[in-house]
Amino acid sequence: NLSDFAVTAPVPRNAGYTTMAPAITSLTPPNSTAGVPYNITLSMVFDKQVVKGSGTITVYENGVAGTPLDVSDPSVVLGSNNTITFPATLAQGKSYYILISPGAFKDAYNNAFAGITAPTAWAFTTFSNTGTSIPVSFDFQNCTGTGLLPNGFTQFSVNGTAVWDCTGFGRDPNAPGGTAPFPNAVQMNGYDNTLGNVLNTDWLISPALDLTGTTYPLLSFYSRTKFNGAPLQLKVSTDYTGTGDPNLATWINLNGKFPAQTSDTWTQSANINLAAYKQPKVYIAFVYTSTNDDGARWTLDDISIINSTTPPPPSLSVSTNNIEFFYAPSGNTLVKTFTVIGNDLAGGTGINVNASGMFEVSKDNSSYASGINFTEAEANDQTKTVWVRFAPNKANQNFTGLVTVSTGGAADTSVVVKGTSIDPLKTLEVVNWNMEWFGSSDPTLGPSNKAQQKANAQTILPAIGADLYALVEVVDTAALGNIVRSSMPGYNYIICNYGSHGNPFESGASPMSSLQKEAFVYNTAVISNIDTTSLLSNGVNTAADLTNPNYSYWSSGRYPFMMTADVNLGGIVKRVHFVAVHAKANTSPTATSYDRRKNGAIALHDYLNTQYPDDPIIILGDFNDDLDSTITDGISPRYSSYKVFTDDAAAFSSPTLTALSLTGKKSTIAYNDVIDHVVVSNEMKPFFLNASATVLTDVASLVANYGTTTSDHYPIFTRFAFDAALLPVKLASFTAVKNGKSVQLEWKTTEETNSATFVVERSADGSNFSSRGTVAAVGQAASYQFIDASPLPGDNYYRLKQLDKDNKFTYSKVIKLNFGKDAIVKLSPNPASSYLHVTLENVGSAITVTLLDGNGRSVKQVILSQGTSSADISLAGIGRGVYTVRMIGPSGVQTQKLVIQ
Repeated sequence: NLSDFAVTAPVPRNAGYTTMAPAITSLTPPNSTAGVPYNITLSMVFDKQVVKGSGTITVYENGVAGTPLDVSDPSVVLGSNNTITFPATLAQGKSYYILISPGAFKDAYNNAFAGITAPTAWAFTTFSNTGTSIPVSFDFQNCTGTGLLPNGFTQFSVNGTAVWDCTGFGRDPNAPGGTAPFPNAVQMNGYDNTLGNVLNTDWLISPALDLTGTTYPLLSFYSRTKFNGAPLQLKVSTDYTGTGDPNLATWINLNGKFPAQTSDTWTQSANINLAAYKQPKVYIAFVYTSTNDDGARWTLDDISIINSTTPPPPSLSVSTNNIEFFYAPSGNTLVKTFTVIGNDLAGGTGINVNASGMFEVSKDNSSYASGINFTEAEANDQTKTVWVRFAPNKANQNFTGLVTVSTGGAADTSVVVKGTSIDPLKTLEVVNWNMEWFGSSDPTLGPSNKAQQKANAQTILPAIGADLYALVEVVDTAALGNIVRSSMPGYNYIICNYGSHGNPFESGASPMSSLQKEAFVYNTAVISNIDTTSLLSNGVNTAADLTNPNYSYWSSGRYPFMMTADVNLGGIVKRVHFVAVHAKANTSPTATSYDRRKNGAIALHDYLNTQYPDDPIIILGDFNDDLDSTITDGISPRYSSYKVFTDDAAAFSSPTLTALSLTGKKSTIAYNDVIDHVVVSNEMKPFFLNASATVLTDVASLVANYGTTTSDHYPIFTRFAFDAALLPVKLASFTAVKNGKSVQLEWKTTEETNSATFVVERSADGSNFSSRGTVAAVGQAASYQFIDASPLPGDNYYRLKQLDKDNKFTYSKVIKLNFGKDAIVKLSPNPASSYLHVTLENVGSAITVTLLDGNGRSVKQVILSQGTSSADISLAGIGRGVYTVRMIGPSGVQTQKLVIQ
């Protein structure tokens, strides 16, 4: 049969390929190379595939022969691409040559390799790692690749196939943002062209540095990063041997001052003081990590150490940039701590710590004052504890202050401090936290010590004391349950039953026990009547759901998890939708991940606007993107994947965007962005307590080594209240109703402090507002009215801009009114059980709502006054069945069927 034969070019028996002996095309290290790393693997590449013949390999050190290695030994490895590798123990500062017996290797046609018989054919010298004197500069111009790092630099791979190696794309001093080749630099990239992002941990280690005799040895270097991934770590060691596993030595973390992720421009890190390590053999290391989710490319060049006669500029480091005290009654106090360390202090000023507002500081937790001082002798290169005391002097108020840390010659560092004297029974404290593969049995996912991670979570969750926790990346559901039952009395929890690639109908689906899941932990005294559902799914964990586009958008089945509940704050009860999200991460290809995440955000936005247009909603969790601009590399313009939410100011807003992203905060250990967010609907926005959004970095003080033992994300805190007297915007009401051909707007205030003017703004699309007029503020509780005599045909959106005398301003909620459409009355839920929610649009007068049973008898009647936009009607005492809801208003009579279960 024709299929038994293949057409190919003939290879005649007398072709040169079959008669020529195999020859070496390259050696590692190349012949006559100097300064070779002494931990390099020796290898040869032949021009054709070879097999082992008979003979030996002999390595000569300083002219003395070592023990010959028989080529039949298993340590002589025939690798891919015609490569031979073999072991050799090299020492530093030695000269070597290698001899190989003729016939040690041969090709498939029995043609023998001629061998290496001349001592000059493969000779090299190793780097003398006795301690490089200072000053020194490493420009990597002679970096040749294939693991031959110059000047005594070595690399050590903990895991992964990629290693630190040479690149032709070094730093061009005349083009710091350039991408053209410029010799040379060293580079590491955890991305594999075939496999995508791959788990890697790799060290780039300097030669031994002799810092004795220096005054101020100062390290500087240039680095550049592209693509999403963790930053480098900079470490220093005085007990590393110069060879072998660096994890067996003691390494101290240094502040590498690395550039922001995906910045892709050469950035100098300068004046890193090594004066604390004046030893004859000091090693500097750059440690790279990538994961299966992301892997940045990092390039290093022009590493130098100088001996300065003057110290570098002073610098300050504090352990946190914010402290949240939560609740203290007026006249009581709470105390928390943070640490500060000053490097290179000079001038005798030491470190000054000053507090503002209702906050005081102390050096000993005994004597408190508005300011304290650590002398230069106390604080230089030493970690000092600062005690901060919150002492509110008024009830029912939120307090915000600053603790400013300063020293001469350095920029001040501020810690934002917050506390409240508002009774927590009247407020809702909310936390969202990515727990980083919590309890996963896989040691490569999340912190390796799983028992420690669970113990730390058991410490942190009760200490925060929130009413609601939205948690993501919960793997071990039993462990979370144990924490709630044993350490959080009065709390309950609920966990979703789905996750990425967990649909059992998907080929190769993961077991539910191994998946990252979303969960809620809640205070049962505040939150009750729980109802949960997955959003956007087409029947979660069903075969039909695999064809649902949202399955892909939401990380292959990790849908938003919604908990609807009654929230009771001081006797005021509202039904709120809490939506926990864990969005698609920036896995490779990142542009595709960005599009999936963006499409998922659009679907969620449209679904909530359609299904719950008038309901209080809080969306919270790990958004895997910032809201001010995207963190995904390669997106232009750099719009957030949640632009659909940030553009829809009429329906949604984000307190974390304003308070955290735009003020330079970060929500993870490694990255300089906020990717853990809170977004609220327009109906929930008035209940947010201003200045309460906080990244709880201070939880790191509750446990040891938070970032490696607990999570790579910090919890995010927000607070809400339903009592108008507690809210920062002291609007008791704001209404807009039709009055003939005009719109009558009315609002009332319960308190005015420093208020100057109210600006009435109108929009046709809910996003672009312009002024319709102003009303002067009275300066105390008052009622106001404004007439818009020429409303737009169709939709009109109204809001108030409250201007203070110092030109600060806040916005009210947005009210929508339509001219040209009939009055609309909407009922939800249907079927109903305990209550009926009524929403009114385009209703300019009072409306009567009557509930009629099957015999037409009235069983409930409620009159909704003019200006009401929504109301909840209790169905207590009304039996199950089918009823008619009759609504009499300005447009006549409307009826709808209602099922009560």
